[in-house]
Amino acid sequence: VPGSATDFVKTFAIANDVNIVFGLTELDLSNNNIYNTQVLIRPNGEFVKYRKRNLNQTDLDNKIVAGTQFVTAEIDGVKAAMFICSDMQSASITKEMTNAKVDVILQSLTTTTDLNASISYVGMQMNTWIVFANRFGDEGYFNYTGFSHIINPVGTICNRSLGKNSY
Repeated sequence: VPGSATDFVKTFAIANDVNIVFGLTELDLSNNNIYNTQVLIRPNGEFVKYRKRNLNQTDLDNKIVAGTQFVTAEIDGVKAAMFICSDMQSASITKEMTNAKVDVILQSLTTTTDLNASISYVGMQMNTWIVFANRFGDEGYFNYTGFSHIINPVGTICNRSLGKNSY
């Protein structure tokens, strides 16, 4: 990052004057490490990236390297933190997130399990707004439903979207 995928998405962020957040697998050419990365592209084309820190067995099997930094970014006066999948299962990362007093968490996930449609224990645990998006599509034996949630600080899912082209 940057690279061909981020350059492609950057054109849309600039053309539409929006922030876009998405996940990808990143190859860092400086050290040949592979990271599970979440990228925020600002309307001016600037990048902010976060590398997943709490790796699960699938990450390790795929030779993913853990990131080392907590990342926040301000978006139109809102303090946002970036968060990936099993980072939520790390007590130290969730404590760091809580202590940062962010306004919203931008979280990406890859799961074939469709989470509860009305309440999020992650939302309660973090005591902040969460914008949560899951992967979409078929990959091998796996089917990802592409659900998205907007979760309030008490854990209620205020809005939910499911499937291709949903938002």
